[in-house]
Amino acid sequence: MAAQSSNARKDQDVWKHLWAMSVPTAVKNFAWRACHEVLPIRVNLKKRKIVEVATCPCYEAAEETLIHAIWACPAAQDVWGSHLSYFHKCSWVVLSFRELFAKGLQFFPREIVELMTVVAQHPDETYRGALKSLEVYRMCKQIEIIRQPSMEQVPHIAAWCPPPQGTVKINYDAALDTQQGYVGVEIVARDHMGISEPCPEIYGASKDYRVHGSSWSCHIQ
Repeated sequence: MAAQSSNARKDQDVWKHLWAMSVPTAVKNFAWRACHEVLPIRVNLKKRKIVEVATCPCYEAAEETLIHAIWACPAAQDVWGSHLSYFHKCSWVVLSFRELFAKGLQFFPREIVELMTVVAQHPDETYRGALKSLEVYRMCKQIEIIRQPSMEQVPHIAAWCPPPQGTVKINYDAALDTQQGYVGVEIVARDHMGISEPCPEIYGASKDYRVHGSSWSCHIQ
C-alpha cells in the first residue's frame, strides 16, 4: 500500500508540473498523450493494423516505440546532444516518456524541462528553433498580461448631458436588416429636464414605414 501511495504522489507531481508549464497548450497536450503512450508511433500503428512492420525507419535494429523515437534512437540522441548540453551523453535508461519527464523534473530547472518537452514534440526541430518558439510564446503571454485590465478599474459609463433650457436634445440609433430589407431607427427626444418629447416627424421614409412611439422602421426600396 505504501508503494502504491508513493507512486500515486509521483503521478500527481508529474501532472501538476506538466499542466503548469509555460509552453503552448499543444505542447502540454503532446506531453500528456506521450505520458499515456497514445501517440501514432509505429508500434501503436502496427497494433491497429495500419502498418505491417514497427521497425524504426532511422535505426532498423529496434522497433519504434515512443521512448525509442523520442529518446533512445541514435538519431534522437544526436538531436539531444547537439546543442542541449544538459542532455549531452546523458546515460539515463528510461522505459517511458513519463519516466523521462519525471527525471527531468528531478534533475533540471523548470525552464530546461519545458525546453526538453518542446524538443520532444518536434525532434527534427533544432535547439535554436525550439528556444525561439518558446521565447515568442512567453513574450506574447507577457503582452497579454499587460493588456488585461485591472480588476480594480471601474468601467467608464457615459452620462447623458441635458441640452440648454428651451431646446430639445435628440439621441438616436439605427440598425439595418439586409435579409428582410428593413432599416430601423430608435429616437429619444428630451428637454433640459430629461422629459421625453413627442417623436419628431420622419422624412424620407417610403409609405411602407411604421411608427411606434419613438421608433420607426421602413422598407428599403
